[in-house]
Amino acid sequence: MLKKERSSPWGVALRTFAQVGQLGFVVVGGLLVGYGIGYGIDSLTGGRTGRMVGIVLGLLSGLWSAWRLISRTLQDHGGDEDR
Repeated sequence: MLKKERSSPWGVALRTFAQVGQLGFVVVGGLLVGYGIGYGIDSLTGGRTGRMVGIVLGLLSGLWSAWRLISRTLQDHGGDEDR
């Protein structure tokens, strides 16, 4: 059976900072994609509600993706006692 190696404190800190940065990109990326799709719909229809709907849906999509990322990480590292 393979023994789990202990991570150094610097490795854990750097992984944590990387994940926080990734969460920011996921949420902001979803927001920008939603705004872009809403802007495209508004350009075609001449309205202004597409951008607002796109922002809300993009934000919800980004938050959902961030939640999935956090859940997956917690499942992978759930049994670590050195954290």
